[in-house]
Amino acid sequence: MLREALAGRPMLGDGRWEVDGVAAWNAAVAQDKAGVSPSEVLSELRSHTGAALELLASLDETALDRPATEVDRAAVGPFYPTLQTLGQFVDEALIGHRRD
Repeated sequence: MLREALAGRPMLGDGRWEVDGVAAWNAAVAQDKAGVSPSEVLSELRSHTGAALELLASLDETALDRPATEVDRAAVGPFYPTLQTLGQFVDEALIGHRRD
């Protein structure tokens, strides 16, 4: 999603996050991954963490201050209704992933 936004494309393509849709996706992933062992989880984390950190480290102030588009604000609105910048998205969605 972040790569899409940095390239000037909508983060979710033609999609949007709806509360019920995200809940259904989370449930499907949980069911799919129910039998995954702790060592498999660690392996997945090890294989993807480096690329994620590299992407985050590459973001400069210009990228972080880039305004979120109307399309992106509408797409993630149910979860991040005050989204203004990509930096805010990184902080709240990718790093914090907090719940209100």
